[in-house]
Amino acid sequence: MAALSEMGISAAAHGKQLLALGFTVDQVVHDYGDLCQAITDEEVRAVSGAPARQRTFSVAAFVADAEQVASLHASARGCSLVVSAVDPLLHAKGDRDLLMASLVNLVHNAFKFTHAGTQVSLDVRSTQSAVYIEVEDHCGGLPPGSSEVMFLPFTQNGGDRSGLGFGLSIARRHIEADGGELTVRNLPGQGCVFTMSLPLQSP
Repeated sequence: MAALSEMGISAAAHGKQLLALGFTVDQVVHDYGDLCQAITDEEVRAVSGAPARQRTFSVAAFVADAEQVASLHASARGCSLVVSAVDPLLHAKGDRDLLMASLVNLVHNAFKFTHAGTQVSLDVRSTQSAVYIEVEDHCGGLPPGSSEVMFLPFTQNGGDRSGLGFGLSIARRHIEADGGELTVRNLPGQGCVFTMSLPLQSP
């Protein structure tokens, strides 16, 4: 449990600082619990030698499930959600539950930082070897240099400091565990696009 031990040391070092910044005890405990659970799941994967609950799934159904959650975020934020049509023949392979949690985190962040009255887009495209699920917001663009560090634990961008900055780090680890990638593309003055790529599978 080396990763969990290292994170525990880091958590202890940051705990007082986070409380001093205005986080509540409930926030700290809740988010640290989620982080430890995620790392424990990954350690179990590593020990077993194979990804847990890995299976081939429909990308269209996967995106439809994420759309239901995203619609709740859109309503709460007073923004609109635009979801592109998805080819029903597209399939990916991985731990669907953890990948869904990763996509929901991207959508949550998009609505957290997008400007009021704008829209968040959820799009899917594919190549011969990969499926790309993209979440685009209208946050106004990323601060210089932030794209290089935003996937590190305890990293936050923008004025909304709810949460502890673990979400993107955990999402990237989950996606990479299934052979994919999580990247971000800045759209200066407009917003940014987070892209989850997964290996394309035959249905």
